[in-house]
Amino acid sequence: METVSPLGGPLDISAGATGSDTLIVDARSNTTGLNVELSSSSIVGLSVLPITYAGVNQLQIELGSGNDVANIVSTHAGHTSIDADAGADRIYVRSTSGPTLLLAGDDSDLVRVSSLAGTVSGIGGLLEVFAGVDDDDILIVDDSGNSAGVMLQLSSDRVTGLGSASIVY
Repeated sequence: METVSPLGGPLDISAGATGSDTLIVDARSNTTGLNVELSSSSIVGLSVLPITYAGVNQLQIELGSGNDVANIVSTHAGHTSIDADAGADRIYVRSTSGPTLLLAGDDSDLVRVSSLAGTVSGIGGLLEVFAGVDDDDILIVDDSGNSAGVMLQLSSDRVTGLGSASIVY
């Protein structure tokens, strides 16, 4: 495995048309806290310029032990996982297109699921949220901007009522 750090220029990754391609972005050595924005085709905040990607089946982002902020604007249709590691992390999920796994890690973390308009209609696949070893993590699912009268159901380990998607925690 090769390590490229820090990246001083653009990094464009295009996976092949067939097979199973996994992109792993590893920032675990960072201890100061990162501010990362993920979209369905780019990752901003892990290098000087955005990392753009296309054609991957799986995207895995490993953050460091600082107090990280991850803004998930959108995800690609494949599987996405983000491991926030230790630190008082904040993860904001606006929309997803495929299965998404969030590992909040140790320390007191916040995961907020809602678009900027206050809806969860953009959650397009299974969203799994796993807390770390302490009991001070917070999961907020905000659908207050939805005027359609959708009723979300809350159980001891999941939120349903999101159409074909659900949130497991």
